[in-house]
Amino acid sequence: MNGKGNGPTKGYNNKAYRENHDAIFKPKRVGVGTRYCPKCDADWRGKPIPREHQHLYATDTGYFSRLIGQYDMNQDRTTSWLCPDCGATFPR
Repeated sequence: MNGKGNGPTKGYNNKAYRENHDAIFKPKRVGVGTRYCPKCDADWRGKPIPREHQHLYATDTGYFSRLIGQYDMNQDRTTSWLCPDCGATFPR
């Protein structure tokens, strides 16, 4: 559906299209370039970054991410990623 309930969705919002696209362009790991949760299929794209501030962020998508990084103070790095919708954890 296209959000209005009156026909199929075209492009990347269509799940079948996305699965075919991701099979070809699948990221090597969760967190970098991953837009959808592999477990619940939730969209991790957040609100748009205001155009006047986009140069301050190291992203070319133009959107904030909803993906939650789990940080380990002893290792001083992000060790895994957490889906905000289903709670699934993915190694970094």
